[in-house]
Order: sequence, then structure tokens, then C-alpha cells
Amino acid sequence: MKPYYALEEDTAKTVLELIEKCQALNLGNVSFSYYGDEIDFYISEHKQYWELVVKQKRKNIDIYRIAGNIMQYQYSEIRVSASPFNRNWCQGWGNTWVMLGLGKFREKNYHDRTYIKPAE
Repeated sequence: MKPYYALEEDTAKTVLELIEKCQALNLGNVSFSYYGDEIDFYISEHKQYWELVVKQKRKNIDIYRIAGNIMQYQYSEIRVSASPFNRNWCQGWGNTWVMLGLGKFREKNYHDRTYIKPAE
């Protein structure tokens, strides 16, 4: 499997520099966007590594793990909005979620009705 969005060398370098700056400022996360391409980058700190989430047009998602100066691609997902016209959708009531169709669901928050389908 390969990422939907191929990181350019300049972008990867920027991400690594932002992680260094976050560490210096004691920040746990940072994000930025390429508005022309509708791409959002989310960098967050975990105990043993940093994680980079790249979202294209709020649909395709690539996940990277960063330890030291090594950025390693992990996996991708396709986000499909909940819709009664989509056969793979979910409906939530409070903290109880019912999943219709195949795939996996990740609950984000109380109001998020999002079905996440693994990339092929």
C-alpha cells in the first residue's frame, strides 16, 4: 500500500523542522494547510513517537510515524461521509453507535457521524 499524497522532500523537511520547534517550545501538536491543494497536515506527539496525519480534501487520509528524523508511512484510509444514500454508513445516538455495511468505524466524538473505510 502507498500513500494517497506523496510527500515532497520540502514538505517532509518542514514537518521535521516543526517537530523540532514543538519540542523546543514544549508543544504537543501543530497543524498547517496547503489551501490551494486542499491538504491539511496534523502533527501530534505520542509517548514514543510523533504522528503525521495528511488529509486531502477531507477525504483521503495518510498516517506517518516519526521517530528521531525517520518518517515512516503506516497506512491510509478513505473517509466516507455518513449518508442514508451510501450503503456503508453509521448512525450514532450518544455513545452508542450502530454500523451498517462492512469495514471499520472510529468514533471521534459525540456528533461525528463518520464511517472510515480502509484504503485498498
